[in-house]
Amino acid sequence: MRLMSIALAALIGLGGMSVPVTASAEADPLVASLCDYVKANDKNRLRKKLKESRVKLRQVYSGISCDG
Repeated sequence: MRLMSIALAALIGLGGMSVPVTASAEADPLVASLCDYVKANDKNRLRKKLKESRVKLRQVYSGISCDG
């Protein structure tokens, strides 16, 4: 869990220099689950996942892209 947080922090830090992340089979499981919760319109599970990962949506919003 801590490794995922560190990797996500690095992604946020390099967000200006990298291409947007897309949810696919090879993508980060956090991004894939966030996209699934958005598709299902499940705000409670989305908030819980963000809280567990210690990520603020405002920080990663521009870097996440679900299926284009």
